[in-house]
Amino acid sequence: MLKFSFLLSCIALTCAQLLAQPATPVNLIRNGSFEIGPDPGQYLTLRSGSNAIESWTIASGSVDFVGLFWNSSHGIRSLDLSGFNGDAGGVEQTFATSSGVKYRIAFDLAGHPTCGPTVKRLRVTASTDSMEFSFDVTGRTLSNMGWKSQSLVFTASSQSTTLRFLSLDASGCGPALDNV
Repeated sequence: MLKFSFLLSCIALTCAQLLAQPATPVNLIRNGSFEIGPDPGQYLTLRSGSNAIESWTIASGSVDFVGLFWNSSHGIRSLDLSGFNGDAGGVEQTFATSSGVKYRIAFDLAGHPTCGPTVKRLRVTASTDSMEFSFDVTGRTLSNMGWKSQSLVFTASSQSTTLRFLSLDASGCGPALDNV
């Protein structure tokens, strides 16, 4: 009986420990490093309405789908959210959520360092939450972009949420995005 009681205590302790463990985060965003899409070479300018990058839509203006032009933070591709022609652009993706549940969107931010403005600005929107981010390119180069991890916490208001990243710079050298 002592062995049985000891075994039950161990099982109870293990269950309590398992219940106390936080859930492993699951990435609900598809193609968050922009690796699936046409070969952009150095870069490829995509205009509003384009779905060339799998799972993403160019929501406004234009963006540069960057390949070999600079060092990405994850993989070999990333985005300049202000397209070469000077448009402040944006991308979006809709994904499944549960109403009333909090989510955290993490991403890497840098900026196109070869032209102004020096401080690149980006707005991230998910559900009814929105936040602005900035990145100073002083001292940065195409081979040393200085990527920084950023995040936005939002509460879903429906069964699906559209995540939007929008440049606030109409220049041709905007905020750089990767690893969503």
